[in-house]
Amino acid sequence: MRHPCRASNCSDFGRESDAGVSLPVVGRAIGYDDFHPLRPFGPPPPGGGRKAAATPFFPPLPGEGASRSEAGGVHQQTICDSATLEGWGYDGIQASANRPTQSSQAKGSRMSFQAGARPDQIARPAAARGWLERAVRFAKGREGVLLITLFLLVIVISIGSHGAFWAPVNLNNLMVSAAVTAIPAIGMTLVILTGGIDVSIGSMLGLVAAIGGKFFEAGWSIPVVAPLFCLIGAAFGLVNAAIIIGGRVPPVVATLGTLSIFRMSVFLVLGANWITMIPPELTVIFISDRVWFLPVASVMALVLMAGFAFFLRSFRLGRHIYAIGNNEEAARLAGIPVGRIKLYAYTLLGMFTGIAALLTLGQSPLVQTSTGTGFELGVIAAVVLGGTELSGGRGTILGTLLGTLIVELVNDGVVLMHIQPFWGGVLLGGIILLSIGINQRWPGRGSKAAE
Repeated sequence: MRHPCRASNCSDFGRESDAGVSLPVVGRAIGYDDFHPLRPFGPPPPGGGRKAAATPFFPPLPGEGASRSEAGGVHQQTICDSATLEGWGYDGIQASANRPTQSSQAKGSRMSFQAGARPDQIARPAAARGWLERAVRFAKGREGVLLITLFLLVIVISIGSHGAFWAPVNLNNLMVSAAVTAIPAIGMTLVILTGGIDVSIGSMLGLVAAIGGKFFEAGWSIPVVAPLFCLIGAAFGLVNAAIIIGGRVPPVVATLGTLSIFRMSVFLVLGANWITMIPPELTVIFISDRVWFLPVASVMALVLMAGFAFFLRSFRLGRHIYAIGNNEEAARLAGIPVGRIKLYAYTLLGMFTGIAALLTLGQSPLVQTSTGTGFELGVIAAVVLGGTELSGGRGTILGTLLGTLIVELVNDGVVLMHIQPFWGGVLLGGIILLSIGINQRWPGRGSKAAE
């Protein structure tokens, strides 16, 4: 069988293969279900099927020799003009591959082929529009909306407080409060990503603060007691994990039980007394001292958030956390150690809650039976508002950071604008409900497979 092309400039004109079938020069035999690299994919002709059409449905390209072959009823296209192909961003006539050229003109650029377009309109450099596309995509995404909301809240609170928002003391308190919420929010993000939740961290914080306060009251130094806060918190998180994983108890039920146990334990540790003998150096170290213009507590929170954001994106264990939240049974069948990873998540949450208890004593050197009450609501609100779905498998640390700032701004605005304090709880509950509704209708970034 002779080569079907009739283009005069085809270097393969009249060539026959050993098998007696025509050999395409650059292109290959394509059917209506195939993707042609030189033009957008189009619908098949009326009638459907690979054998139904007698004419090509792709628009012809300049310098292209087109032909039909009835062998197998498949429409065939043969590209024959090397000059045209080079102008379209191809390496000339190569029978082995159809791929974009790596010339200096097209290297690093995304090829865009459109029928009837001039060669200089086809290769559009990604660098020219990449940053703008990313900016638009970010602004339309969940984090972009949260960032805009954050700026609007700052403007409203600044006007409503008659400028008191920008007082150095208020900004320092706001940054420290955000750090106290953000550090446990990292652990809560990991737990919720696995499909769990921990509603006991408020009572856990109170119990860790009470035990640590007893050590301070006994005269122990900060370098000795500070690691104990982390260890005690991690131990309480391990208790929650053991009940949930070993006892196969739903996370909400298990942590509701430990919430009550931890809170009653605070009463047992403190009795009828408050702990006020907190070393003033604790406030100096974490609250007063600064790194550039940020308190040490805020720097700790930012470093931890940056580290765990990188961990979730770049490490296998981080990807496994998303996989468990997406489909726990499928993750188990894939060989992912589901129980061990959940154990890590709850233990980290407990350890971060211990750090938050230490910072709380630095911010307010007083331990009482109500310490930590309602703290879990602020953390959960920050995580959910940031786009982490309660069903698991979707969420980002960046979203959690922005959600934390919004929650703390709302609390700060209630105080600065002299609104009755109970409205703060109302707004916090409304934020949680609104965030859940938004997550159901508008999934944020951090897909169930990747973020």
